[in-house]
Amino acid sequence: MNIQKLIAILILGVIMVSSSIYFVQKSNNVEMSQFNYQQVSSSDDCYGPGAPCSSNDQCCSGSCNQRPRSWLAQCS
Repeated sequence: MNIQKLIAILILGVIMVSSSIYFVQKSNNVEMSQFNYQQVSSSDDCYGPGAPCSSNDQCCSGSCNQRPRSWLAQCS
C-alpha cells in the first residue's frame, strides 16, 4: 500500500470520528434542553412553563400539554 492511500484513509477516519462525536454531543444537548426549566416558587409544588408534568395541578400557570405521548407532557 502506498503512503498517499494510507494518509487519505487516516484523514477520512479522523473526520468521521470527529463528526460522530459532534453529533452525539449535539443530540445530548437537545435531550438535556427539554429538562431545563424553572421552578417558579420554591414554597409551592408547581412548575413553570416547559417543566415536565403529569397533571394540570403541577403547573403554576397554564395547563399540562399532553403532546402525542404522555411522557413528553410539559407545562404551558
